[in-house]
Amino acid sequence: MPDRRAWSTLALLAIAAIPFQALWLDFEVARRGVVACLAAVLAMTLHRRWPEPIPSNAKWFGALVGWLLLTGTWWATNSGEAFLRVAYFAALWVVLVDGTTRSRAALASAAAIVASIVSAYGIAQAFGLEWPSGYAVSQAVSTLGNRNVASEFVTMCLAVVIAAGERRRLGIVLVAIIAGSFYLGLNGSRSGLLALAGACACGIAFRRERALAGATSALALVLAGLGFLAAPAKHVGEAPAATPETVTITAPSTIEVRKEIWRAGLGMVADAPLRGHGAGQFRYDYPPFRTAREIDLSSFGRRFASFAATAHDDHLELAIEGGVPAAAMWIAFLVVTFVAGWRSDSRLGLAPLVAFVLLASVRSPLTNGPAALLAFAWFGATNTPSSVRSNPRVHLPLLVLGLACGFVGAATVAAQFCVAEFRAIPPSDRAARAPWIQRAIALHPTESRFYQLALRNQWRPGEAGAADTYAATESAREHLFGLDPNNPTALFYLAEFAHAAGDASTAEVLLARVLQIDPPNPEARLLLGIRQCLSGDLDAGLSTLYTDLHPSLRADLSVHLRDLAAAVGARDPNAATRLEREHRIVAAVDALLDPTTQAHPRLLASDDDPRTLVIVACRVLARGDRNAADERAPERLELDAAARALLAPLLERLRELPRWRRALDG
Repeated sequence: MPDRRAWSTLALLAIAAIPFQALWLDFEVARRGVVACLAAVLAMTLHRRWPEPIPSNAKWFGALVGWLLLTGTWWATNSGEAFLRVAYFAALWVVLVDGTTRSRAALASAAAIVASIVSAYGIAQAFGLEWPSGYAVSQAVSTLGNRNVASEFVTMCLAVVIAAGERRRLGIVLVAIIAGSFYLGLNGSRSGLLALAGACACGIAFRRERALAGATSALALVLAGLGFLAAPAKHVGEAPAATPETVTITAPSTIEVRKEIWRAGLGMVADAPLRGHGAGQFRYDYPPFRTAREIDLSSFGRRFASFAATAHDDHLELAIEGGVPAAAMWIAFLVVTFVAGWRSDSRLGLAPLVAFVLLASVRSPLTNGPAALLAFAWFGATNTPSSVRSNPRVHLPLLVLGLACGFVGAATVAAQFCVAEFRAIPPSDRAARAPWIQRAIALHPTESRFYQLALRNQWRPGEAGAADTYAATESAREHLFGLDPNNPTALFYLAEFAHAAGDASTAEVLLARVLQIDPPNPEARLLLGIRQCLSGDLDAGLSTLYTDLHPSLRADLSVHLRDLAAAVGARDPNAATRLEREHRIVAAVDALLDPTTQAHPRLLASDDDPRTLVIVACRVLARGDRNAADERAPERLELDAAARALLAPLLERLRELPRWRRALDG
């Protein structure tokens, strides 16, 4: 490597992408912290090689960072995380300016070496060979912790290698192309394959500028295809395996999920078109805009809790974070970068920009630290400054910026190592785990997930002793609610905690908030209904339980009603009697809906409950006597909304009978 800064370029990229700890809670947060630390080192000495003039794309991106600092931090839902996001973007600005002093050949060599290492590890993983054992067997996430994130990074590396078209280092170029392309195929991330195709299209279109570009591009496409065909059958992205008690669910289309997220994202832009929702706030502000369909698709029919950490479109997410002005500055940055590449000595240098834009349209490479570091260094390298000289006037501002980035980055990474130690200790050893999660919170006090871990380390749903622990965790609970007030999963946990501790009013407020954000939420609806019944409001509780209760919890409803009857029996015999009757009603409905059921529960006599007429008529109809069932129809059947929701399948059966149809419609 003849370039005197080539070794530092390799070190920067290698440090950003290769080292990892398998138990990091969030690999992307840790990587962004690493990039911030690296940018701090660059900022300390950048005044000695200050480019004159500053590239236009650096001016536009600097304006974007300034806009987000002014409008997207102080009023954000989680202002601490907003400042961290701005610090990360400021680090990328340092990388961009520093990139003007680095050669494209050095960047390509570094990218080839690091991509080869990352890809080789990912290939080994795909076939079950890895270290440390159990990190992600059979999932080709490599050192990046997520297969899409790994795909983004390797794609950007290959785009840079293709754009440079270096003959002098043909060996490492071929190794990178072979290993990287084959790995992308094994990885199977469609966004990475799409971006690779875009970069290869540039390589083929501008092959005359670099003789090697066309050949390596064609080779990359062939090898990616071979890798895709050779991918192990157990591929990432399958639906959860079905058990004997469940029905097999087909994995949803990620395109459909993205469409739902994008629709909601456009609604977020319309909600705050000028100022936006704040830097890095998508994760915190998205839940109220989230659609029920997207939740169902993302969670395979609500089999597990899910959340969208990004908009899966960086262009849209910047509009969400900083409003239309931020989106305009970002587009200006991309346009100016494109123009600079088009006017450069080799238009082949546009390949990384094309790959980055394609990735940013369906994924989040901007917040993928290693991929963004390489991309921004390349965007800087495509601008050749008139001169590079020492500039003492920028030394102090860069020093302050570097110290800020270094502090933020070091604390963020250290917190991830602390939480990794926490996760490494068996859950049963709570005393040993507690100090580690507290250290993580001290280092990164605005990360709401740390508070969730700390609380769950002290109390888990279903455990005894909630009342004593509840009082001792007041501060952590308040911090969690304050940092992430729109997270249904966190809110539901807090509601469960309050319910178990006997804080009925807080539990009901939290559950109402969950249902305001996510109306079909099955667990919240069930717990709210139980909570209302226990507090004496049976009408409201039964209405909550009977209306739109998710099938995953509907099957156990009669058991919950029986338990509720036992729970209130001592203090309110009348309520217990009513709940026992409701238990029998629901059990009778369940028996009619299950064709394998032989025994039907006896109904409690009730002259004023028209639901018994429906159940008895359906029993007669189930025996095949349509006339006798029809004769049991009243002149007019009065059912409230909750009863109609509970009996809906039975009412559909009876609607086929003339008298019952008149009774139901009359």
